[in-house]
Amino acid sequence: WEEKTKWYHDEIAKKGMKVQPPSPALAAGFKKIGEQLTADWLKKAGADGQAVIDAYKKM
Repeated sequence: WEEKTKWYHDEIAKKGMKVQPPSPALAAGFKKIGEQLTADWLKKAGADGQAVIDAYKKM
C-alpha cells in the first residue's frame, strides 16, 4: 500500500503537482461526514455493525 502511494506521489510530482495535507477545517469536515455516515450505517447494521466498529476502534 505504501509503495503504491509513493508511486502515485512520484508520478504527480513529475507533472508539477504536489500533495498537501488537508487544512484543519477540511480534515474536521471529513471527520464529521465520516461520523454521520457511520451513525447512519449503524442504524441499519444494529448490534453486529456496532461490534465491527468496536473491533476496528481497538486496532
